[in-house]
Amino acid sequence: MEAALVWTLCRNLHLSARQSHTAWPTQDDFHQATKGQFALHSQTVQAIFRTFLGHVETMREVRQTNPRIRYPYKD
Repeated sequence: MEAALVWTLCRNLHLSARQSHTAWPTQDDFHQATKGQFALHSQTVQAIFRTFLGHVETMREVRQTNPRIRYPYKD
């Protein structure tokens, strides 16, 4: 459950940046947003937001050939 909350927070940060047409959050932004908020070890939280950033980067590359692919949007 806690890991899902981390993923949702990352998704919400990324979604708000996309909707407001601002710079996408970096690894440091995710680190500051998640620091001390969850009952998980810090390395676990880092692994989750690094995985999220990996998914976003992959989708960015895939969308160049298939624009129907969506960025992470589910809880």
